[in-house]
Amino acid sequence: MPEGQTSADLEVQASSLGSTKITASHATLGMAETVIEVVSLPSLGLAPASPTVGVNRNYPMTLSLPAPAASNVAVRLDNADTAVLSAPAAW
Repeated sequence: MPEGQTSADLEVQASSLGSTKITASHATLGMAETVIEVVSLPSLGLAPASPTVGVNRNYPMTLSLPAPAASNVAVRLDNADTAVLSAPAAW
């Protein structure tokens, strides 16, 4: 832990499905633990996969979820080159 800090961010990466326990310990500060469940995340769909769009033309695309939404689902859209195409930042 950096001097003067009371917390630090750490990153974990899932390797396979299942659950595991992470434990942090220190000789005088004690122990903390958490259980992490690794699940398969649903896949989003964007169709068509490789469209051709004419200059100055609108092109409808379909964003799909793997199952019906139980409530509103916010989806972020990233556009690699806004000079080529305009698209909403979120849906």
